[in-house]
Amino acid sequence: MKKKQFILQKYLDQLNWNQSVLSRESGVPTTVISRYLKGSRTYTIEYLIAIKEALQQNGITLHSIEDLFEKDRD
Repeated sequence: MKKKQFILQKYLDQLNWNQSVLSRESGVPTTVISRYLKGSRTYTIEYLIAIKEALQQNGITLHSIEDLFEKDRD
């Protein structure tokens, strides 16, 4: 099974957002977002859904929370 990498930064860049903007739009604390981006926090379904919905409401097309991740090539 391949490990999946969180690719949130890609979407933040597309929207020209920083972590504070995502926090405000999603209700997810900036400390959680920072740890997600560093890969140092276990993901929770509630926060992933909030992030997905905030991105979708601002023009990012995501079909599921799986779209926040990509498979490693190794």
